[in-house]
Amino acid sequence: MVLKSQSLGLLADIPLHFGASPLNELWTEAYQADPLPNQILMILEQGERYSRLISIAEYAKDGNRLHYRDWLYVPAHEPLKLAIIRENHDAPAAGHPGRSKNT
Repeated sequence: MVLKSQSLGLLADIPLHFGASPLNELWTEAYQADPLPNQILMILEQGERYSRLISIAEYAKDGNRLHYRDWLYVPAHEPLKLAIIRENHDAPAAGHPGRSKNT
């Protein structure tokens, strides 16, 4: 799962990078649970230009987060994915009133 950087308007109220919040704790857990982003970040930090696994040129490091092309990489961690979907689905900007208004 990746999030388009330019489309993060719906996530404007969600602190994706810094501070103590339940979502940031999920980001930390996700990066611990999914080894792929950490492997790629290590390759980028070492300045390597080639990997047998991936095309390095398509990845970038932003703080302690990984971007694929212009998309924020979301690690394979279901609790994080679910939290992101819930935050966007129930956000007033998404045009959805939330679960309580569906009944």
